[in-house]
Amino acid sequence: PRIQQATRQATEAMQRAATQKDKVARKVAASKFQEKIKTQQKHYDKDGDGVLDRKEVIIYAKAEFGFDLPEENLDRICRQLVKQGRKGVRLEDFQILKTAVGIAREEVRNKRKRVERIEREAREKEEAEKRQALVDAKMAELKDPTAELMTELDKLGPAVQASEAAAQDLTSAAGTLTTQDLKSKSEAIIVACDPARKAWTDLREKTAALHKEVEAMPELGEILKTELSALTSRGDMYDMRLKTVEGIAANGRQLASHKAFAEKEALRMEVAARLRVAIEAQGGKPEDLFEQIAPDGKMDVYVIKAYLTKHQCEVELEKLEVVFAKEKKDEKKDEEKKDGDVDDKSKPPIVKEDFMRVIRIFYKVIKEIVLSDNLLIEQSRQIRRMDVGEVMEVHQGPMLDPSVGVYRVHGKALKDGIVGWVTVAGNQGVTFLMPGGNVFQVTKPLPLTEELKDTDGANLVRELKEGQVLEVLEWARTSRSALGVTRIKAKLQGHDAIGWATISDNEGNAYLEAS
Repeated sequence: PRIQQATRQATEAMQRAATQKDKVARKVAASKFQEKIKTQQKHYDKDGDGVLDRKEVIIYAKAEFGFDLPEENLDRICRQLVKQGRKGVRLEDFQILKTAVGIAREEVRNKRKRVERIEREAREKEEAEKRQALVDAKMAELKDPTAELMTELDKLGPAVQASEAAAQDLTSAAGTLTTQDLKSKSEAIIVACDPARKAWTDLREKTAALHKEVEAMPELGEILKTELSALTSRGDMYDMRLKTVEGIAANGRQLASHKAFAEKEALRMEVAARLRVAIEAQGGKPEDLFEQIAPDGKMDVYVIKAYLTKHQCEVELEKLEVVFAKEKKDEKKDEEKKDGDVDDKSKPPIVKEDFMRVIRIFYKVIKEIVLSDNLLIEQSRQIRRMDVGEVMEVHQGPMLDPSVGVYRVHGKALKDGIVGWVTVAGNQGVTFLMPGGNVFQVTKPLPLTEELKDTDGANLVRELKEGQVLEVLEWARTSRSALGVTRIKAKLQGHDAIGWATISDNEGNAYLEAS
């Protein structure tokens, strides 16, 4: 208890000391404040009479508050602080004087702000009236063009609807149409879409110009919001519908190209197979066919027909004419050839390059298989394995390996140019190779170039897009070394573009895939 009592007494003593300290501090502060006031009053009491007269009050306000005390405020201060018979503000009223001068300064500031606000509001009102007049004028100017654009858009409706109907008919009948009908109907739809597309392009430009004018004056955006929204949404709808129709037409034209190529390719394979059978039956090789058929170098479909007939491998003349027909690229030359007196036998002769291209046969690997160095499997040595998707150009065969009863072909792998023998199908019914590889599909964008060794696209024919189809004309390696890559010279299906494209690079990036 005594310790607690002593502790309590000590605490109370410390509290009293702190209280006393605060009192002393306040007195000292008050004393200092009074001294400061006295010093200020003496500083501004130039005549030393113990009061601040009107002139001295003005000087004080200017020095301490940085503004000129107006006469009316000075009069009010003097009425309030200077009693009758006194010359000025006393020392004990100095703090009140300070407050009064501060109030006077704020009153002056507020008056100035009020004047500025009134002037600003007047300017803003005037500017708003001018702006509104501009908006009204612009609104009147744009009202008719907006309505006209909507009317022109409405006129697009029947044309778009008619194109959609034609596209629907094409979609329904595509499977039953001939190649020529499919192509002509697809092109007719594109032609039919053209006026609507041009009209929409013109309207889109006008709509964009209208939007630009509205953006320059945001107030119009709210006023014309409904009209602009209707214009945009309806225009976008017509654009989407036209794109759908154009897509159907483009697909139809592409399908026609595929069908035409497939039909011609089927005939080419038939002719190539008959010619190869004829030469191989004599113990010769396909590479010798041109010289066998036309020793003098003068070859046409009639010479080929006679050779096939002689070796009992009949093919209709019409098929030969289709297979060996040259593609017509020069319209003027085509017009010149329309003379009715021109005899079929006066057609340009078939050159060796074109002939060899026709009798080329490619096989595509559909199941991993070994490439070896001999027709007879039992006597052959493995060269390497061929992966699924690889393509081989067949030089000879299919020929029977009597030791195991399977057919094998001799050819060159496009991947690396290695020559060897490969089994077409095993004796257990497993198929390793299928005809194919003369058509490649683009799997990654790449350049189609003019030169074999131009892999970077220095002399660009065009950029190939994913999904496009290439018809192989020939193929080659850029180099015999391991650093070389295989490239095909091909025609872009559906176009006249011909050039070289890389199948895959040395880093394993595949750009083309055999179809």
